Amino acid sequence: MLKTVKALPANCGEQRSEDAGKAFQKWQQAVLTYSVHEKKETAQAVIRKTVLDPPPQSDFRQVRFSPDGKYLLVQDDSGISVLTWEPLTPVFRIPADHAYYANFSPDSGTVVFLTEDFGWKGGISTSTSRHRYTSY
Repeated sequence: MLKTVKALPANCGEQRSEDAGKAFQKWQQAVLTYSVHEKKETAQAVIRKTVLDPPPQSDFRQVRFSPDGKYLLVQDDSGISVLTWEPLTPVFRIPADHAYYANFSPDSGTVVFLTEDFGWKGGISTSTSRHRYTSY
């Protein structure tokens, strides 16, 4: 750690001005009061916009691509959505309140996840877009 301190620029340890502290407090307050719902969308160069139906019930807990790159798994606190990547289209949604993190099988044909009460796996049929759930 002492070697690291010696490598820092000389002015790094100097006292900061009072203005710097005020600027930090202003930034900190802006972060604490930030709300995504009050902001207008400003994305540029959007290639495609897709609405998830049903919409996620909370923030995404994880977003994961299948090993073959054809599917996208989006998990929130209430369930797991599986979408095709090209085109971005919902395939199915598994209602799974507070499930542990879901994964694709190595061949991308199955979504596997665990709940506190049951283990589940959901199969994806790439040829028919059908799915099935199996508890074990």
